[in-house]
Amino acid sequence: MHKGLLHSEGSWGYSCVAGDVVIAWPVGRPRPFWNGFGLAVATLSFYAFYWDYKAHREVFDQFELQREWRDDGAVWYIMGFLLPVLRFVYYYHFAANLEYIRSRMRLPTRASPGVILTLMILATTALVAASISGLILITLAADEDGEIVDSTRFGVGLGVIAAGFVAWTLLKAAAYWRLQGAANDVWRVYAWRMEMLRSGARGVPPPQPDAPPRLSSTGGASGSGGP
Repeated sequence: MHKGLLHSEGSWGYSCVAGDVVIAWPVGRPRPFWNGFGLAVATLSFYAFYWDYKAHREVFDQFELQREWRDDGAVWYIMGFLLPVLRFVYYYHFAANLEYIRSRMRLPTRASPGVILTLMILATTALVAASISGLILITLAADEDGEIVDSTRFGVGLGVIAAGFVAWTLLKAAAYWRLQGAANDVWRVYAWRMEMLRSGARGVPPPQPDAPPRLSSTGGASGSGGP
């Protein structure tokens, strides 16, 4: 293990509170947002359930947050399958732990728990409200025998449902983009600093957000991995 992984040199990439504990080998990696988004769409959001847990767990384990009595929210993750609204509590823990690590590295705020929760709640509200409203319109468009007698109202109902789904997709994507970007920044700074420790390099500029680290030829992680 390495204590004090990053040291203060006046830059967000160089700064971390002394005494922080992390595992000396990577247990996770950066992930391209669009790869994950594409898989989530292709699997009708089933991949998103995997990503929700995996992306958070990797960061939580890498920086050994359990030693600092941080909560990984696993109970809320599991309970979210029974009552989806409880998943919001898990998202709060996910974002809070990311920002806790980023604050140690003096990275700028990118995945504020308040912003993430707002996006997630708005996404769910849009989907539920549009679905209910659309179904009401579709029901009113039919007669007692179930035959469509008002095609305009029926079409509007379908349009409302579709609009709600689009809004849900975009709002969720915005939340995931922030979470994945925040995690990727952390992995890049970690890889950059570990390379410096291995090579004894000094004066190598830190990686910038959303950019691969500038490493020497001695090895180390670079760029984004798979989904």
